[in-house]
Amino acid sequence: AVPRRARARAAEGSAAAERVNAGLKLFDAGKTVAALDAFMAALELQPSNEEKKAALYNAACCYAKLEQTEDAVDSLRAALECGLQYATVLADGDLQALRGSAEFAGLKEEVVGGGDADGGSFRRDLKLINEARSPFRPVRGFLYVALGSAAFISTLITLPRLAAALAGDEGVTLVGVLQNLGINVAGLVAIFFLYRRDQDGEAQEISTLTIEETLSRLPISIGGTKQVQLCDLRSNARPVVLAGSAEKVGAAVRKAQKYRNQLEERGLLLVPFIIGSSAAQKEEDNKGFGSKARKMAVTPTPKSATREGGKAEGGDDESFDAAVAAATLKTKQAAGKRFKAEPPAAALAEWERTIEEMQRSVDGVGTGDDIFLVLRLDGRVRASGKGMPDWEQLIQDVPKSTELFSKLESG
Repeated sequence: AVPRRARARAAEGSAAAERVNAGLKLFDAGKTVAALDAFMAALELQPSNEEKKAALYNAACCYAKLEQTEDAVDSLRAALECGLQYATVLADGDLQALRGSAEFAGLKEEVVGGGDADGGSFRRDLKLINEARSPFRPVRGFLYVALGSAAFISTLITLPRLAAALAGDEGVTLVGVLQNLGINVAGLVAIFFLYRRDQDGEAQEISTLTIEETLSRLPISIGGTKQVQLCDLRSNARPVVLAGSAEKVGAAVRKAQKYRNQLEERGLLLVPFIIGSSAAQKEEDNKGFGSKARKMAVTPTPKSATREGGKAEGGDDESFDAAVAAATLKTKQAAGKRFKAEPPAAALAEWERTIEEMQRSVDGVGTGDDIFLVLRLDGRVRASGKGMPDWEQLIQDVPKSTELFSKLESG
């Protein structure tokens, strides 16, 4: 669980480093409690900052595995204060269940709005990405300050002239002074409005970037076996997240089947998510029928293998037809691995919380509403909205994967 850089720096023979590395071996061996004891012991041996960060981070992973959520979040917070990259927390599979908790949501709010501590580097990274996407924002900011300062100074100069005009000074015309004052005040108001709008736009873009980064770290299962994060699909696929009721999501997936070839040509990968499924999964886990006892899909198979001549042994046409049907089904299942993916059972709570964040951030969407989100090849949000996507319109808007625009989009 520890980042490789932290582990490498902790490998140079101090007592704390030895405890950290011993804890890692215990953790990998499944001895979570013993590993936690080793990490906590390392913290009592005057560790360096890197050793302390490694011990705290791995202790958080142990706490998460032991379902001690509050202790896990407290250890993560302390590790972030030691310089841990928040992106590491988002990517670690050992923290998958923790990321779906309310306690982690509170930590995330601290990070996104934070300063130098609690993952401030994450917010700085988001601001750098935002500046790269909007390179003229700093220039506009400079112009706002310069023009606003000029208007403010001009207003200060105008005030004594206004006092003189009101006092009856014949050398100063009241109408002219009021005109100049009106122009300056109007300029200040306009500049302030534009500045605030720019700042609000930046805040909205940072919020969108935060959701994009969080979304990109969500795991998905392709073909029922291979598990990757959404960010692993960048440059190769455009995920289409469909979140809502089982009825609406199911209908959207069935309708998408009609346009399957066109969607595959554009690299569009369906990721359906049933809102509320994490609560249902938790209830199943509490009953003892959770992810450890998952059922496998059963497909019909012939009683005997086909022989030469294209029929089953004994010339059974029905067995041969069953074999063909089974082979066809298997081929369709293999072809579907890149058309649709699913959130793994262990990550449903994390998906649920991320969907809630999306619902709060997308205009016109409320908590509990159906929502869709289409990502570009570079991981950015292409489109989002209430309900399910219009597949025909999406096919028109999204270029094929082989076209030049797709190459430019993937960077």
